[in-house]
Amino acid sequence: MTHTIESLRCVTDRDELHEILHEFYFLQTTRLREDGGPDMSPDAPVNAFWEVIDNFLPPHGAIVLARADAGHLIGCGGLSKIANGIAELKYLYVKPEARNTGLGRALVQSRIDIARDMGLSTIYADTLKASVEMHALYEDLGFERVSSFPQSKTLRYFAELAPFMYFYKKDIASKP
Repeated sequence: MTHTIESLRCVTDRDELHEILHEFYFLQTTRLREDGGPDMSPDAPVNAFWEVIDNFLPPHGAIVLARADAGHLIGCGGLSKIANGIAELKYLYVKPEARNTGLGRALVQSRIDIARDMGLSTIYADTLKASVEMHALYEDLGFERVSSFPQSKTLRYFAELAPFMYFYKKDIASKP
């Protein structure tokens, strides 16, 4: 499956982005519940995203969308500057029909490139312990697992999720 990745300057189709984020958080909240975590609605994290949307648009961050050749949305990811020189990756999601194609890696790499272009030097990410495919992807891309990071948006909004999360860090000051 071929795809294109675009970085948004503004959100022109709110419904489309809302739908893929809801799909992402439905998967995440299901995994969380299956891992013994709290029973959460996917609406809470999606609504939290819309409260901070400006943090994910230039000049503070980026939203990247992946589209299939036919034009429909098949993946997404967010980047937000959280401190001087530091960004956080959020919302990495690839629809089932586009998995195992390298799209997840491409979405992470596109956000790393954007962060470098923004002059940032460090990227953090968090993911559920139950999202095993994410651990392998981040580690393969050179991220190291860390105990946490103080600016985590997940922990700011949903501190009760800490025992169910892994946190990652990558120095991007120089290209590998």
